[in-house]
Amino acid sequence: LLARQSVERDPLTGALNAQVLEQMLQAWSSPGSLNVNNYALLLVDLDGFAEVNARYGRAVGDALLQQALSRMRGVLRPDDTIARMDGDCFGIVSECERGESELLARRIGETFAQRPFRIDSHEIVMSVSIGLAMSQRGEPVPELFERARLALRHAVAAGRNAVSVAQGGGRDVAVVLQAQ
Repeated sequence: LLARQSVERDPLTGALNAQVLEQMLQAWSSPGSLNVNNYALLLVDLDGFAEVNARYGRAVGDALLQQALSRMRGVLRPDDTIARMDGDCFGIVSECERGESELLARRIGETFAQRPFRIDSHEIVMSVSIGLAMSQRGEPVPELFERARLALRHAVAAGRNAVSVAQGGGRDVAVVLQAQ
């Protein structure tokens, strides 16, 4: 059991890893599995994380990832799932409608904007870019991830602290929130 848990978790943050999140989504999308209706996939990227690592070192960057995860967990519902996808990107799955998922994305952005992170003697101001895609009936999981990644790329291109939403099943994306 301990070996299985260690394979399913990111060793730095303790969050689920990308593979487990993808397997969970595969199970949800299987016909007759959990009867999940609508769910959102949010990909959350820490803006300027590479600069933090370069300026303060990897130990501070690692601590920032741990604290960022803690902040995000603070705004998630108990049945939402969060995983560390890679580097400074986290994936969140929430069973909800689009309006609720946009609200969740805004709350995540706000929790970063409210106060800086305090690590050692450093105050680090961070923001996030978020790509959001709603599940489509019968859509393969890799396509859902691709739409969320496309939305994330648009959010990053729009500037810091932006949320972009994949529209429908196509490649159209709208930036729905951007703050300074």
